[in-house]
Amino acid sequence: TKSTINKKLKLLQKCIYDNLIDKIKELDIEKDTIERIESVLNKPKRKPPFTPLEKQCGKLTKKGERCRIAVCYKKTCWVHLTPKEIEEYRELNKSILILI
Repeated sequence: TKSTINKKLKLLQKCIYDNLIDKIKELDIEKDTIERIESVLNKPKRKPPFTPLEKQCGKLTKKGERCRIAVCYKKTCWVHLTPKEIEEYRELNKSILILI
């Protein structure tokens, strides 16, 4: 399956990186350069942004899970706003922009 193929590719990639690091260490290179190379090869994955619980929508989705989208107006996200609330929000923003 796709997930097993991805796992094996990552394992192969890690082995190649380890072999490269070993070959680089055998060469006469300064420690600073080796550390920079290792930091580039072993770069951690970027973590997704975290929204605190009090800033999450919290309403139920169609799947029955809690909505984790950021709150925008009246403690709700854009997905759960009614058309009337969306218009109210737009009017509110227009009036704020006029004041600025």
